[in-house]
Amino acid sequence: MTEARGRKVPAKTGAPGAKRAAVSTGRPPSGGGARPAGGARSGSGPGRGGSGRPPARRPGGGGGGSRARRSTIVVALVVVLVLAGALALALGTTSTSSKSAAPFTVGTAADAVVAKATSVPASVFDQVGAGTALAQPKAISGPALVSGAKPEMLYIGAEYCPYCAAERWAMVMALSRFGTLSGVGLTASSAIDVHPNTPTFTFRDATYTSQYLVFTPVETETNQPVSGGGYQPLDTPTAAQTQLLDSLGGGSFPFVDFGGKYLISGATYDAGVLAGKTAAQVADLLADPTSPVTRAAVGAANGITAAICQMTGGQPAAVCQSAAVTAVAPSLGATGA
Repeated sequence: MTEARGRKVPAKTGAPGAKRAAVSTGRPPSGGGARPAGGARSGSGPGRGGSGRPPARRPGGGGGGSRARRSTIVVALVVVLVLAGALALALGTTSTSSKSAAPFTVGTAADAVVAKATSVPASVFDQVGAGTALAQPKAISGPALVSGAKPEMLYIGAEYCPYCAAERWAMVMALSRFGTLSGVGLTASSAIDVHPNTPTFTFRDATYTSQYLVFTPVETETNQPVSGGGYQPLDTPTAAQTQLLDSLGGGSFPFVDFGGKYLISGATYDAGVLAGKTAAQVADLLADPTSPVTRAAVGAANGITAAICQMTGGQPAAVCQSAAVTAVAPSLGATGA
């Protein structure tokens, strides 16, 4: 069975104009199981109804003392059971909460990974070509996206999303050929979704400088679960962005709109190739055109590069006329815009 490569956007309470379907997978369980009994329940008590039984607190031996000892034992057993149940509940809660993804990080280590991903040699792009990418951006006739007289590339995703995690590697490599990304951090996809803890970047604080295009990233949620289901909110798409996500992408992400000319809705390669690797290990592999990671991620990056070239009118020529882009471009199809 072919695995779906997209993720439905979760509902956001109070988001203006947002009509969202709930995420079908990837949500932490709600609730923490059955609560143990709160304590022993009092009985009718001795000496009631004219039974002739001695009071429970009567001093001395005999049957009354034996019953008192039995009552004490019962109460002690109940207390032990309550404490055991509480301990089991606490251990279960600890086990669940320990399954957390790596938080957003910046610094020297992140900079080193970003530097390698943004300096992949042109020869590697050309040798890989389409590689093992499962899909390429598809041609659309959407509303033109323009910002400051430049074509705009809009990305909407979330840090918990494993398919977004895979796609960011391809986007970072492709965008670096047209400009400069700054403020990119490292993170990982959700620990409780498919392809758990997929190493990746995050665009939450990223900026992009280019003479050719504008890049607008929207990371809607972090990878940190919240009580009751879902993840901590991050960026809120505008009403116009939400409308594009729903009408063109069917509410799924990763969602990438290339100026209204081309579209990505879902991952363009198998996120599984990144499994079990750190971000640093993935970055190191990108210089090897024979690596399965490189053939998948760089193959997807070449498709994204070809789509951006359609936005920029084929500029810069050194990139848009490269062997890789020339080979991949026909698979994108012609736009109606």
